[in-house]
Amino acid sequence: MGKILDNELPVFVIQFNTQEVLMFRNVKTGEVAIGAENKVEQCTYFAAVTRIEAELDNELTGGWKIIEMARRSARAYL
Repeated sequence: MGKILDNELPVFVIQFNTQEVLMFRNVKTGEVAIGAENKVEQCTYFAAVTRIEAELDNELTGGWKIIEMARRSARAYL
């Protein structure tokens, strides 16, 4: 979806979904410290991107820049 912000900056708002596993292990013991191996979560992300005129010649980005990103609450998928 395209929008024009109050400061007249044109942006694209992109929404995408992911399936994620949040898990951290104790480096010394290898035991799960946070999360679980088998708990898959459905997550929704939103990103607002725009093109910065001064950076159009950047070979890597072509001038595109994420100006804001948000993650909506996750829920158990399995």
